[in-house]
Amino acid sequence: MRTKKSPKLKKIDSYDKDHRTQMENPHAFRKNWPKKKARENRRDRVALRSALADTDAEDLTSKAVGKLRDKTTIRKSSVSSLRESIVAKKRKRLHRLLAKVREPNPHKALTNDGPCGRELL
Repeated sequence: MRTKKSPKLKKIDSYDKDHRTQMENPHAFRKNWPKKKARENRRDRVALRSALADTDAEDLTSKAVGKLRDKTTIRKSSVSSLRESIVAKKRKRLHRLLAKVREPNPHKALTNDGPCGRELL
């Protein structure tokens, strides 16, 4: 029987199990993934057929067919765990703040201050 988790343990599990997408249209992933998978499988089948057409019938053994069939792996890009996503957000925020501190404000006009506060033109 499962034990009840404390809120702290739930949060730790959530950081590792939940995922975020860094895409422009994150909901399109569920439509595009089956299309991407089908396209890769189709490419593999075409490559296998053309390789079989080029070889002689006498050279075909189970090992030779296995070597011909070099499947490509499909990778999911722009998907990271919640923990990685939060770390990246914090890093980006810190970088933005440090950039503000380093650069002078471009909107401040450089003036020649005299004894009265401003130099007369």
